[in-house]
Amino acid sequence: MFFIKQWIMVLIVGLTLLAGCDEEGWSPADHEVLTKFQMGYSGGVGAHKGNGYSFDLCLMSFADPLSNVNIKVSLPPELKLVDGDLRWKGNMPTYAKQCLTLHVRSTTEWKDWSTPINMHSEFLYKGNNVVGNYNVSYDDTQKNRNEAVWTMNGKQIRND
Repeated sequence: MFFIKQWIMVLIVGLTLLAGCDEEGWSPADHEVLTKFQMGYSGGVGAHKGNGYSFDLCLMSFADPLSNVNIKVSLPPELKLVDGDLRWKGNMPTYAKQCLTLHVRSTTEWKDWSTPINMHSEFLYKGNNVVGNYNVSYDDTQKNRNEAVWTMNGKQIRND
């Protein structure tokens, strides 16, 4: 029985290598997806208590279109939306950029926000379900932009 299990493991590893997959089962096409879309932030350092503040959160498509795109932004409770939309739905052609421009007012200093600003996007890329999350937060002196975390068909995509 032990030898049968070992043989099955060797067979699975061999088939994975023949298919061009890495040790985690990802094909080169799976890794390529990282260069096909991205999320980003554009704006100032942050809002001081009582002051207004504007920024853009954007989803970009590159060589391939994105369909059934659903973008949602969540703000910390300390940020009050003055103008702008927190959601967008639609399709994006190749080399497109869809931004949500938000004008907010902070009830506290930026370093005291209880949660980060979060951009959540879902879309279809070449028939695959893709979900991305991107966070922006602040400490005493600077903005912290975390790399987007992506999943495709429920599997996390390595960001390297």
